[in-house]
Amino acid sequence: MGIKEIETAIVNKLKTDISDLKVEAYPDNPKDYLLRHAQGSVLVHYNGAKFNKSALEAIIAQETILTWDIILICRNLRNNDGVYDNLDKIRESLTGFKLDSCEKMYPVEEDFISENNGVWQYGIRFQVHTKHVESGMISA
Repeated sequence: MGIKEIETAIVNKLKTDISDLKVEAYPDNPKDYLLRHAQGSVLVHYNGAKFNKSALEAIIAQETILTWDIILICRNLRNNDGVYDNLDKIRESLTGFKLDSCEKMYPVEEDFISENNGVWQYGIRFQVHTKHVESGMISA
């Protein structure tokens, strides 16, 4: 399962579980992004990967840890299904989410990003383990 397919699966899972916010992939041009939804948005962003040393000598077969940032943008902090409630919903939605050819997702970090005129941004970082196998070899 490639990065684009994983991103799509995460977006779809969040859309299923969080219907009162706009859920979408992180925009190609974030500087031009405008919050248009009345409540807020959830953006899914691929942050990168770490590759462990190959478990085998004859072929490259590495455990890989993919990192995903889920950015929550809300118009309220505590009230009216604001940041706090939606952080809980995101965490509940993705913790233990199982993707094809991957282990279950789990949260590793949660942070305040910014506040501007009552629009709050927080991020939750999730990781998922998978395998990276040398091209042409049987994948795990």
